[in-house]
Amino acid sequence: MAIAPFRLSNQEQELFFNSLLVRFQDIPIVHFLKVDYFKSLLRERRLLLRRADTYQDDTEEATYPEQNRTQSSHADAQIEAALPITKERTAHMESQMVARSLSYVHCWYEGEPQAAVMWRRYGDNGKGVCIQSTTQALQAAIGSPPAHLHCEVGRCTYWDESQAMPEMVSSFPAFRKRRRR
Repeated sequence: MAIAPFRLSNQEQELFFNSLLVRFQDIPIVHFLKVDYFKSLLRERRLLLRRADTYQDDTEEATYPEQNRTQSSHADAQIEAALPITKERTAHMESQMVARSLSYVHCWYEGEPQAAVMWRRYGDNGKGVCIQSTTQALQAAIGSPPAHLHCEVGRCTYWDESQAMPEMVSSFPAFRKRRRR
């Protein structure tokens, strides 16, 4: 089935690229952490993943913007106009909360290892460790997950609360952060 013409806004294009296509690029990344976490990483040979629903700010990580409770994104509106679709928004938002409880996140930083703000915030005020890698090397190190799990590498898209986000790909919220004011 095809829907024509189907156009994405600039921000939707960025979101699609960041969450679906970045895995095919080799992007330099760094991860700042406390020494104790680094020792645990070496000892256990495992990354510490955090459940998406454990973030303190419910609108900050791995959720749809508030606007999704009342309206469709630019991309979704085109699909809804072309197909006989009726969204049950409350049920969709509830399903996203369930998805957050089943999703685990490990955040890396696309930037320089000298980033002072990152050292302060995540690198134990400069007393921690910074791991340098690339997206391809990280994917290779993780390897193939068991058949019942799925692993995605993507880039964060900054998306504010004033605009609904596309809902056509269920993992989009995992790659979204609210714009800081």
